[in-house]
Amino acid sequence: MSKLAILGGEPIRKKPFASWPLFRPSDVERLVGVVESRHWGGFPLPGKLAGEFAARFAELHGAAYGLCLANGTIALLAAVQALGLKFGDEVIVPAYTWDGTAVAVLQAGGVPVFVDVDPDTYCLAAPAVRAAITPRTRAIMPVHLAMRFADMEALRAIAREHKLLIIEDCAHAHGGRFQERGAGAGGDAGCFSFQESKLMTAGEGGIVITSRLDYFEALQSIVNCGRPSLTDQYRQKVLGSNYRMTELQAALLLGQLEMLPELCRKRTQHAALLNQKLGQLPHVRPLPPQPGLTRETIYHYVFQYRPTGPAPGRDLFVAALEAEGIPCDGRFYEPVYQSELFHATPENSPQLVVGRDQPMDYSQCHCPVSERAAYEESVWLPQFLLIGDEADVRDVIGAIEKVVANLKELAGTDPKLAGLKAYSRPLRARAKQRESSVKDSEHLPAVSSPAAWTPVKLTPYPQKFRTFYNLSDPNVPAQLRAKASPLPNGEIALRASDGALWLGSAQGLLRLDLSAPERDRRQYFAGRRYLPDDQVEQLVADNHAGVWVRTRTGVSHIELRAMTLAQKADFYERRIRDRHDRYGLVADSHLTVAGDISSNRLCDNDNDGLWTAMYAATECFRYAVAPSPEALANARKSIEAVLFLEEVAGRRGFPARSFVRKGDPVPGGEWHWTADGQVCWKADTSSDEVVGHFFMFSIAYDLLPDPDLKRRIAQTARRMMDHILDNGYNLIDLDGQPTTWGWWSPDKLRTEPQERALNSLQLLSFLKIAAHITDEARYETEYEKVAWKLQYADWITRLDEFRQELDYSDEELAMLPFYCVFQYEKDPRLLQAYRRALEAWWKNIQREANPLWTFIYLRGRPEAKVDLPAAAWTLYRMPMDLIKWNVRNSHRSDIVFAPTPDRFGLREAITLLPPDERRVMKWNDNPFVVDGGGDGHGEDDGTAFLLAYWMGRYHQFLLGE
Repeated sequence: MSKLAILGGEPIRKKPFASWPLFRPSDVERLVGVVESRHWGGFPLPGKLAGEFAARFAELHGAAYGLCLANGTIALLAAVQALGLKFGDEVIVPAYTWDGTAVAVLQAGGVPVFVDVDPDTYCLAAPAVRAAITPRTRAIMPVHLAMRFADMEALRAIAREHKLLIIEDCAHAHGGRFQERGAGAGGDAGCFSFQESKLMTAGEGGIVITSRLDYFEALQSIVNCGRPSLTDQYRQKVLGSNYRMTELQAALLLGQLEMLPELCRKRTQHAALLNQKLGQLPHVRPLPPQPGLTRETIYHYVFQYRPTGPAPGRDLFVAALEAEGIPCDGRFYEPVYQSELFHATPENSPQLVVGRDQPMDYSQCHCPVSERAAYEESVWLPQFLLIGDEADVRDVIGAIEKVVANLKELAGTDPKLAGLKAYSRPLRARAKQRESSVKDSEHLPAVSSPAAWTPVKLTPYPQKFRTFYNLSDPNVPAQLRAKASPLPNGEIALRASDGALWLGSAQGLLRLDLSAPERDRRQYFAGRRYLPDDQVEQLVADNHAGVWVRTRTGVSHIELRAMTLAQKADFYERRIRDRHDRYGLVADSHLTVAGDISSNRLCDNDNDGLWTAMYAATECFRYAVAPSPEALANARKSIEAVLFLEEVAGRRGFPARSFVRKGDPVPGGEWHWTADGQVCWKADTSSDEVVGHFFMFSIAYDLLPDPDLKRRIAQTARRMMDHILDNGYNLIDLDGQPTTWGWWSPDKLRTEPQERALNSLQLLSFLKIAAHITDEARYETEYEKVAWKLQYADWITRLDEFRQELDYSDEELAMLPFYCVFQYEKDPRLLQAYRRALEAWWKNIQREANPLWTFIYLRGRPEAKVDLPAAAWTLYRMPMDLIKWNVRNSHRSDIVFAPTPDRFGLREAITLLPPDERRVMKWNDNPFVVDGGGDGHGEDDGTAFLLAYWMGRYHQFLLGE
């Protein structure tokens, strides 16, 4: 086969295919007649030509009535409204369709419920429909997609059983018949579109057909501004609007109706040839024949890309096919719940909340067949390829054969060659614009291609500082000693110098600022982080937007100081240097006196290796963004401490969890002294430490300027990787057994399904990092074996199948490896698997506004729609005081609680509180637990903030101050 056109070869097809739309001289004559009649609009309803067309179209499909409308989207909306849908009623829709199907339900006050599609038709799967029915379900809305029909016989049986209505979305099915019924005539109503790409078109336009007179009468009133229908037997009074079709559109559609049979014949004939030839090729699969499909209608010819072995991703396959001169698409649709155009939230669609125990949360939807079709499998060929002659179709076949024959070569190319084919249709215009704006830029390391997000420009932000005083202290304002004048509800109110309103009560302090961004309008101050106790007795404003607070037991001065995040990072760095540096390890700080940082005592932690590795990576990012001797020194010191953990354990390749030196107290657990008696190190090392070490190895190796240190990092990574490989993918302790959590072997993972997706990902990342920083082919060979032969590349994508409960610590142990594999992986098929795996984790993570996870997610999905301002907000709102005080929020009326506790039995919320109103935590804890914390005897180091901040700066998700 000749060289692929996408790689510089000659394309198979150099001339255009048949023009679309088609028209005939009689269409022009009919249009001229309408123009000359001076009756162009749709009133009175129906217009002469619109009424004629509607009657003929309904008859063709076996329906009693038809009514023309302005466009297909309006047809869906009017059909749902005529159904009599009540606010909050549920309508079952396929996940794999155009957004308009679901949006029509929302606009009518209903709640779309997404279910998966059949893998052989990509139409609504009847078993999934049955499983989704609830007492709220009112209707089913199947979509006849591309070239196949939903199983209407099965859906009618379900509808009869549960007394549901059926509205068919037939935008792709003009003239089609299934089980001897025309499209749109198998349910209560059918909706068609005449948009320009459709099988019949007037540029825009739509129609609803039905055999129910009551429905037809309601529909006429809705379309015609609420006027009574022509027959008005049911005397319905409904609100309406002007959805009428013009006579100019109807004139065109009459001609389109005349051409439809011959065009359908051609498409069917040419599709049969495609089926025959593609059925003989490897790596592709025509959609199987559909029993009961008695008159085919082919809006797009769809086949499936199903490669075996290493192969390019579907998007690159499609781009290569189009380079051969064949118009095509892969991301023609995506699951609606992941679409850029689907913005359904409780704020804009209150029916998602009202009357429900929990809000409908579309971020939790997962329809694997739809996702596979959208992102991995489907290839769409537009219908106009099939309305020319057989030679046109032979060119299509030849191009597919050529690309399939060159898959191996294509697999070794840069996935970026997919270009705009790697983006959904709604994003392509933006992607094209962004691509041109950054074409020659070399300073945006995070953006390998256009994205659906805009970097956050950081600005100074008011940070909270608190100082406690005795009431007798001369610094305390005299007014604070006066008796307060409470409001009728017992609260104490104060207007601060910046206009914000402060309200004190027996449960702490509330700051209200209606001029602030929505997330910051209500801010709560309670617990020892802010107040001596929560019984507020008096308030006095200072001159800088802050407040003096007298409580039952003391006085607190709360200051709001404008700081940049860079200044905040410096503040956090000083904390680590002053109170968290133990032999280069980033250590826990125990305060012998609660809240007194001067009483700090350093102590070990099981995860010293993980926390220190994350801090070392932080300083590498910091050095890459703003090179300084301090950042480099901090990075080197912590890297040395991590490397020492592998050196001290006595078995090279096996890292210790932590260590203490002679004279330090030796805590409980499994500890071993070195032969010289100078160091005691902790064993039973877990996967947590190995994840942290390899994460740090990767970043330090790529970003630091020190060749000797990089050589030692590579040597340590090699020894650790060899230890794991030599021991059957396990971490073996001194007793010859795998450590409690240090195992990645397939046999163990088969018995531990909860860990299977996570640990598979970890091992793949270790091998990929080892291959990168040692440049040894044996690790890449082992990586390929683990991915494909041992099926770890499949296991990582099945988190939803394997996971039995939410463990927020696992998120950390997944996202750090994700960062590394997306740095290095080039194989499109593996990238596809990693992205599917990433999406499974993202379903829960995205609601956390976690900046670190958000930035890592964008490394794998740079085109994704994310809320970057929310990630920056989390950094802004992380408290300056990281002492582990107890907090209590469960009494608050602004929190929506989850119906069940978390895995530890703790009450958790659906509402995400800002970090400075919840307990201090790292990124491995549940941010939705609203109560808890500590007694003031511990202080966090702040690496969680620093790593997210400097990674965001490095990849330019955050633009520095």
